[in-house]
Amino acid sequence: MNKKLHKQEGKQVPTKRQLSKWQREKRTRQVIVRVAAAFFIGIIGYVGYNYYHEEIKPSHEIAIEVNNTSFNMRYYAEMMDALVSLQEITPEQLHSWANLIADQVNQRIIEDALIEHGASDIGITITPQEVDNKIEAIHWPDKKAYQDIVRASLLKEKLIEEHFIPNLPDGMEQMHLQVMLVESEQVASTVTNNITGGGNFTDLIGGFSCNHQLEGDLGWLPQELILNEPIANATSNLSAGDITSTYDASATKNIGYWLIKVTDSHEDEINAKVMLLSSEQEALQIKTSLTSGGNFTQLAETFSQHESHDNGGDVGWIKKGNMNSTQFDEVAFNATIGEITNPVKDTSVQTTGGWWIINMLGEGQHALSESNKEKLGANNFNNWFQKQKESSSINIYIDDAKIAQAIAMVLKES
Repeated sequence: MNKKLHKQEGKQVPTKRQLSKWQREKRTRQVIVRVAAAFFIGIIGYVGYNYYHEEIKPSHEIAIEVNNTSFNMRYYAEMMDALVSLQEITPEQLHSWANLIADQVNQRIIEDALIEHGASDIGITITPQEVDNKIEAIHWPDKKAYQDIVRASLLKEKLIEEHFIPNLPDGMEQMHLQVMLVESEQVASTVTNNITGGGNFTDLIGGFSCNHQLEGDLGWLPQELILNEPIANATSNLSAGDITSTYDASATKNIGYWLIKVTDSHEDEINAKVMLLSSEQEALQIKTSLTSGGNFTQLAETFSQHESHDNGGDVGWIKKGNMNSTQFDEVAFNATIGEITNPVKDTSVQTTGGWWIINMLGEGQHALSESNKEKLGANNFNNWFQKQKESSSINIYIDDAKIAQAIAMVLKES
């Protein structure tokens, strides 16, 4: 019995005061844990809220809609990054050219989407493997924006090769033309008379043509492939064997004529006024006006094609080489002070305005060449694409703030 009493006496039974104290401490700890948990949850929520509204939500805002397809700001920034990388645009240029680059991104996204939608309607598709193969071949990053650029390019090629070219007729009404651009109406008359008198068109090109990018025998062409509008308009009333000439105000010529008036000289420098004119005929007419009392400054402002025309032709003090023309220097630095030189022919400059001579060698139904099929196929694609664009629902939500946002996203990832 004593043992039992001893064991019972060894146990310490907490008093009511101790139990009350422990319970208070437990409740305090629970309160502290709850407050701490609430605090940390609040911090996490605050950070998460800010992150969502500053990072996630803006990137998911819609930038462009094409029909039923939406492109968010994340994709917009990816496309901007792709175009910036492909054009090797620096961060400084990206900021300076922000609106221009944004227009390129808008156009790229819209065009790619329209091509994909339209091709799908026709039944033309590109497999993911074809895209991967092209990406690998040209060593582009394997990212969605790059993939979409490649897919649209491949779809365009396939549409032309498998849809538009096969739907062309084997033959069309065509014209067989020879053309050359000459500097003036007077020269055009001389060359035309020479050809009608039995002269060889090809031989005359060497002495009179002022545009070597478009000259000689153009072969057989459908009307719609005559891309120069003045030539196309002039041929509408021609028959086989006819020859004509027509003025083209926008034609670029590899020739010009200087009128130079040296007003002073000192050692190896001259002070001069100049005019750069389209043809010898025009230069002679203006020199006649000057010798009859015409005002050099006023005539230069009206007729000169040199950048100095805004200053009435005044180029100030110049040395040899400043005008980037040996033909100019040879005359100007030997000119008599106060006199106006004769027209100085210069084949190192470009001027606008000239006369096309057009020789119709033949017309009628003719088989299409492979080259013309490719051009017509491309034309038909462009016409089809324009109709796609006009019949589609396109919404652009890009403004200056979103452009700045996209640029920031691009630079953050770079």
